[in-house]
Amino acid sequence: MISLFIKGRKRRTKASAVYDETTGIVTVLKGSIVSEQISEFQSSDHIRKLRSEKTDSVGMVLEDIPFKNSTAAAQFVCGYSVSGLVAWHVEKHKTLSEWIKENS
Repeated sequence: MISLFIKGRKRRTKASAVYDETTGIVTVLKGSIVSEQISEFQSSDHIRKLRSEKTDSVGMVLEDIPFKNSTAAAQFVCGYSVSGLVAWHVEKHKTLSEWIKENS
């Protein structure tokens, strides 16, 4: 399991997750803070529904939530269409994509 994070600059997003390199599953961890807003994109309705069930009034994740891939997890956290391979970081200046390339 690899520890991941997203920390927004403009939005108050601050999320932690774990990446299972054998399955590709990314689990957003309880206590993470998701962005306040959700932009309109293909999965936005699903994100709204999931957030209403799994976050409190300030956007804190109430339980660990597994996602089939890094992009779905990143879109849940960020609230807009984004590549999970780029949004999630393993280290301060290393994306998940860079980590995967180095460790393949």
